[in-house]
Amino acid sequence: MVAFLNFPLRKLSPELENEGRYLLRYRTKELETGHKMPGSTEYVFLGMQDFDKKYEELETYPEKWLYCMREAVTMTEVPSELKKEAEFETFFDACRRAGFTKQEEQLYITDMMTERDIKNAKDLAVREGREEGRQQGLEEGRTEEATKIAKALLDKGVDINVISECTGLSPESIQSL
Repeated sequence: MVAFLNFPLRKLSPELENEGRYLLRYRTKELETGHKMPGSTEYVFLGMQDFDKKYEELETYPEKWLYCMREAVTMTEVPSELKKEAEFETFFDACRRAGFTKQEEQLYITDMMTERDIKNAKDLAVREGREEGRQQGLEEGRTEEATKIAKALLDKGVDINVISECTGLSPESIQSL
């Protein structure tokens, strides 16, 4: 369980005062031995008010997420380093959409559907083009092989009609070899 708290962690544990912690993790354990209960739920409390790092101070991936969640409302531009990561781009896109009016939301949905339709049409055209090209290549290969065989048979003096019957080439095309 993960809880994002909108109050300082010291309200949960007063001994945390001035420790600079923004993350608490608890797990169920046996009181006498202290052994953690196998498969027990872990409770994670994130004190959003306690997390006070500036962007330049971020060191870990979770810190980047906490920073983004804390600053999303006031951020005017996504930091360039975060733009490179698809997860953050998706997050900020969702934040932007959360402020849409009903009309803007409907327009966005329509635009996304159109964009997906275009992508699907392109993907289908590519697949069909590949299949057509493969079929064309196979046919050209068959014709090339039949032509080689016809030349060899012609050199051996085999009758043109027999060669045509065996290779599927027309007698005219065999004569032009």
